[in-house]
Amino acid sequence: MSNKVTSSSEFDDSISKYISLEKYTNFDVYTSSKVLQLESTLEHKEKQKLWCFLRILHSKCKTLAYRRIRTYKGVKLAWNEIVISAEEWQKNLGSFACDKTEALNSDLPKIRKNKVVVKKSLKRKIEESGLLKITKPGWYNQECPEDSRATIYAIDPEWLQSKTTRAVAITNRHFVDSLGKWMALHAKPFTSIDRAIITQYHDKLSFDIDSKDFISLYQNEAEADAKAKGKDIDTDWQAGYAMSCDKIDEINTIKNQDKWLNTSVDPYGKRLHHALTYVPSEARQYARIVRKGKVYFPVAEIDLRTSQPFFMTCAAIKAGVRDEELIQDLENDLYTRYGERVGITDRKVTKERVFQSIFGEVGSPASQQMEKFYPQFVAWLNQTKAKPIDYYKEEIGANYQPYKNVSIMAQRTESDWARKVWRELHDKKIVFLPVHDSIIIFGTKDYTADDVTERIEEAVDLMQYYMQEAVGTVLKPRFHIDRMNADKISNN
Repeated sequence: MSNKVTSSSEFDDSISKYISLEKYTNFDVYTSSKVLQLESTLEHKEKQKLWCFLRILHSKCKTLAYRRIRTYKGVKLAWNEIVISAEEWQKNLGSFACDKTEALNSDLPKIRKNKVVVKKSLKRKIEESGLLKITKPGWYNQECPEDSRATIYAIDPEWLQSKTTRAVAITNRHFVDSLGKWMALHAKPFTSIDRAIITQYHDKLSFDIDSKDFISLYQNEAEADAKAKGKDIDTDWQAGYAMSCDKIDEINTIKNQDKWLNTSVDPYGKRLHHALTYVPSEARQYARIVRKGKVYFPVAEIDLRTSQPFFMTCAAIKAGVRDEELIQDLENDLYTRYGERVGITDRKVTKERVFQSIFGEVGSPASQQMEKFYPQFVAWLNQTKAKPIDYYKEEIGANYQPYKNVSIMAQRTESDWARKVWRELHDKKIVFLPVHDSIIIFGTKDYTADDVTERIEEAVDLMQYYMQEAVGTVLKPRFHIDRMNADKISNN
């Protein structure tokens, strides 16, 4: 089956061109003595797979050396250790991730006389080369599904610290089978407006800071804040925060035509993911988009408040279930009001509890707690979670469970609404990037405060208009507006 993806007639974009490319594709890879020795043992096709894998691996571990605390599932990682799941191996190396057993002389009458040859996978060859060494095997984490169990590897320090690169060429994008298939599958869910955003805005994205400086700046602040409150810093959060900063360096270093590889549409909620959805929210102010010689930076972010609970409450009302206590709390500030009801003062913890209550399994402790305050709403949620929905199951696959109906419904309603807003903003030539239920508007140094206000008002009007179309007028949405980089715009 061909891996080509036909581009939309409206957009002849880099995604389709990249996938359909059948000429040479050149890029640089970091090298070392172990890499060169490994290459000497590989077939041409395996070399190409290795180069692609090394490119992915190096971008994945750019910030390993300066993360202060690095843990995975309670295991402390060394500076050169990295976590790779079976799923990642399969995605990046495809059929090359598994050993192949071949029986020779199979025409002999007795199978025991056959010679069995085990053809080593590229994954095994990489491990045996010393480029990656297993320090903790994947079976240690029995709670994870088998294809998601992650192995901890130590990366060869010589290669990880290498400054030497060389240009390599992929002779045929389709020839590298699983990577081509992955890119084709990756691109198919993109709608035309997704592609327009990726090609015209995201492909030109960079950050005006590197991850090392960003982590130092914001972790110092987080540690000072925790100390002032008499709390210990959450080490798991700190490690995760550092890991999410990888995208800053990755986006800053890869070529524009390759930046779409950092984007995807998930089958779960149909959400568009890209660099700004992966990095910490505090990093968004440093984003830059260079278009036609002009540098654009974020000037405002417009966020739909309590978006997921809002969409589910609207769905319940449309189904004839109107829980007045919940509606009243939503129209004020759900997380503050619910925190007061259950005795939680930390807004972040309250938000997590609300999400556990609404989107968790039927009868969970969090759900039972919420039922005391919003009984009609929770009863409707439980009913919605009880029955499998066939097309959800078909699209999502093995990870689908009926209780997830609620979160799928909320995210897909949000995604449908958001894309209509994006289309209008794009048609109005407003430079922006979406982050799920938020819109980040970009401007230049020539913008005035009035220019920013005008674009905010246009965006809010569109968000309100299409919200009425999505959920009707059963509940009024609340938007939070955060102006950014005010010191960089014109004072005129």
